[in-house]
Amino acid sequence: MMDADKIALVFVQQWLFENGHKDALEALEKSTNFIYDDSKLVKSSQLMQLVWKYMEETISANEDAAEDAGKRAEDEAMLRGGSEDYLTEVTHNLSGQHGTANVVCVRVVPGEERVITGAGDGFVRSISFSGDVQWAAGVGSGGVLCMELQPPPSTSGSSESSAPAMAVDADSGSASSHGQVPMVAAGSMDGTLSLVHSGTGRLLGSDKSHAKYLVRVVWSGDGKHVISCSHDQTVAVHRVVVQAVDGDDLVSASVSTVKRVDYAAAVQDAVVLHDGVTLVVAIRGTNYLRVLDLADLDAPEQLVNINASGDDHVSFFARHLVPSPCGRFLLVSTDTGRMMVMRTAPRGGAWSHCPYPFFSLATQQFHQFTAAWHKDSFYVYAGAAGGQVWVYHVGSGKVVAKLPVHQVNVRDMHMDVGRSILATCSFDKTVKLLVGKH
Repeated sequence: MMDADKIALVFVQQWLFENGHKDALEALEKSTNFIYDDSKLVKSSQLMQLVWKYMEETISANEDAAEDAGKRAEDEAMLRGGSEDYLTEVTHNLSGQHGTANVVCVRVVPGEERVITGAGDGFVRSISFSGDVQWAAGVGSGGVLCMELQPPPSTSGSSESSAPAMAVDADSGSASSHGQVPMVAAGSMDGTLSLVHSGTGRLLGSDKSHAKYLVRVVWSGDGKHVISCSHDQTVAVHRVVVQAVDGDDLVSASVSTVKRVDYAAAVQDAVVLHDGVTLVVAIRGTNYLRVLDLADLDAPEQLVNINASGDDHVSFFARHLVPSPCGRFLLVSTDTGRMMVMRTAPRGGAWSHCPYPFFSLATQQFHQFTAAWHKDSFYVYAGAAGGQVWVYHVGSGKVVAKLPVHQVNVRDMHMDVGRSILATCSFDKTVKLLVGKH
């Protein structure tokens, strides 16, 4: 059995032999009284293998140290950041447009002075900032529970900054010169997914592939797929193809399911990150987020543990997800009222927890978790008990404002990041707008 010193000597002799240093090898053999025999070594270049391993470990350690330093610098910037320009004043109160129906969801139409709402009476409405109802479209046979504006191909998949989508050629389903024709995807209590023309309210197409009500609909970044999430424990990815156009106007569209994922519990929420292809899904009763690749629907899911300790103890689960405008973070609202910030990563990359936990959010029975980011990602808005909207400074986790926006619980909110407009809706049957300085 060779000892460590003898192994080291042989490795050095092998390196001298393989690199043609004959005189140096003979001198070493003479000084150590040990003759090198290359035939007795099974592997070649064993000294260099150790050197390469050492270099790889050193590079990896340096990269880890640089990454850790980058995270620390980012955390420090989040702690010190923010110019206290978060929105605090309700500038528009849209009341009476929904009759006796509760307003369940709301989206600000980018670049326009209007919002689109979904209500418990089964109608999607376009309402101007001045309160005029421009159109109302009945969808499904139950209340509208969720909706999303279709993004154009040039933007990310984030619902924070949705904008009108391109038209699609009626024959080929490809991009055409028919102009910008936005669509709204709406999910109903009866499990129906509907596509509505956002300019006219025309019902373009629908699909009923879920057995229970839809809790979230989101678009892929290129606007070609819409994803529906349901309490029937499934997530479905649908291909949207335009079937008919009339001049510059969109007449009808079809929805075909290209992938369905079954889970063992009700789906709570889903978002598409800013790359437009990373779909993050929250499931009831588990501490793991599911991450899917819309660009490769056959790729296996990635699991992201929201427990900071990394264990599998389920003390909370994700109820609401919203990516930050900067594209680096994901705000996770849990069923306990705790909110946390995850540092996201590209597909297959390692996510990490940020030291920004928010524990103090006041909730109530049957609380509807909803939140939005401020335009600079230094603040978040969260629906709290009693119709309030609480504003948190992300880096410190401190509540910097408690806004009495609604009379009863806030059902949904949406931030138009480009114009710094926050829209909220509530079971008090109103939509409120908080508009900042442009």
